Amino acid sequence: SAYLTGCRDIGVPEHELFTTADLHEARSLPSVVKNILAIQRMQIQKEAKLMKTPTKTPVKIYTSETQFFCKSCGLTVYPLEVLHAIGETWHKTC
Repeated sequence: SAYLTGCRDIGVPEHELFTTADLHEARSLPSVVKNILAIQRMQIQKEAKLMKTPTKTPVKIYTSETQFFCKSCGLTVYPLEVLHAIGETWHKTC
């Protein structure tokens, strides 16, 4: 079926697939659930790989001695209210 072909294409292992009759005839619903969870796992792994892609923007490290100032208002920007854009530091509200 097209569904099972799609599952294979995204990397779902054969042992986590089910036959379509399992679903239509409600024969082996645990295997259907196992398949759905496998699809979810594949998506999470895909997203994790995308997040590990290196970026050209340097990561700003916060320590107790780090202090950033807002480009707009000039006041201190604390980690919970920070927004980094176009190489500058801003308050989220500025």
